Amino acid sequence: MAIFLENMATFWKTWPPFGKHGHLFGKHGHLFGKHGHLLENMATFLENMATFLENMATFLKNMATFLKNMATFLKNMATFSEKVAIFFRKGFGRGRRRWRSLRGKV
Repeated sequence: MAIFLENMATFWKTWPPFGKHGHLFGKHGHLFGKHGHLLENMATFLENMATFLENMATFLKNMATFLKNMATFLKNMATFSEKVAIFFRKGFGRGRRRWRSLRGKV
């Protein structure tokens, strides 16, 4: 989806009538008569649309990255809590007493 939006944005930006040369509608607006400014506004609108699509694409990419990171974080958290649980089971079960008694002998 993000790639599609990016391509769409690139298309709008680079296609001469709308992109960098959008002013063609402006400067030569008189060619179109009274509605020259309308076409200029249209060009500006399409440029803005392109920018919006680019931003949307970036947002979606960032969102995807965020979700990936979130998933990794939760996996790590689960692993961590498992290790902690194992530690507590070992640490505060018979193991601790055994370790104390060994230390006492030394």
